[in-house]
Amino acid sequence: MFIEQYCAIKDLCEKYYSKKEYAHAKAVESYVIKDIRYSFLTVEKQWLLRAAALAHDLLEDTDCTYEELAAMIVRLADIVKLLTHDASLMSYYTYCKKIIESEDYYAITVKASDIKDHLMRKKTLTAKLIEKYSEVIPLFIKGA
Repeated sequence: MFIEQYCAIKDLCEKYYSKKEYAHAKAVESYVIKDIRYSFLTVEKQWLLRAAALAHDLLEDTDCTYEELAAMIVRLADIVKLLTHDASLMSYYTYCKKIIESEDYYAITVKASDIKDHLMRKKTLTAKLIEKYSEVIPLFIKGA
């Protein structure tokens, strides 16, 4: 994926996300970029990872469809689909375990960055969220 495709994904995110959701997506992207393993990826894989970080909540939190995302980049849509949690189908722990077991570097990296961003947001951090993330963090440490 090159910059033109990344920009198209960015435009799609700006279309669907609220300002707050977009700020969170950009924060997740910034954590991904700071990951030491990021620098060892090819340029194309770096752009895919950045796009996945931006789009990670599109299917879960907006009206954007898998088909709309897949029309742009199928691989990205598959990553975002893996990152989409449906609480009616599985627990958060099972969802995170599924991501780890997929061995999808992009999904694992984005989800770990997503959790990190949620834990860093003191204004919205609750005891319930701390408990939720505390249960799954060991999965990401073991899977790393």
